[in-house]
Amino acid sequence: MDERTARILALACSVAGLATIYFSSALVEQSSVTADIGTLSLDDVGTSAVVCGSVAGLKASKGHIFFGLQDNTSTLRAVIFNSTAGRMNLSGVSNGNSICLLGQLQEYPPGSGEIEIVVSKVVNKMAVWS
Repeated sequence: MDERTARILALACSVAGLATIYFSSALVEQSSVTADIGTLSLDDVGTSAVVCGSVAGLKASKGHIFFGLQDNTSTLRAVIFNSTAGRMNLSGVSNGNSICLLGQLQEYPPGSGEIEIVVSKVVNKMAVWS
């Protein structure tokens, strides 16, 4: 194989790999359920979800961000860990703002029956509804 053919093949493989990563991440986000907070139950623990509401009780500790997310059905505790917060645009995360969150639902503290969302992404509200 000559050098030109090898370069073209390497470029094609790179583009195919990037496309695969892009479409895989889109599928993961699409497979998340958009839910009213009040409809979440312990059966949803371990799943990915998009929840929308208003930020309340925002506080930070050691780089982690904790707050409540309220919709017209209930309130959900939310946490953005410092390892994630450093990679996110958090400009919309302030008390009273309406936002949507993508994240993993978990029971915390374990055995409490309380559900929280560990946020992986702040989602544009209009993108969720379109």
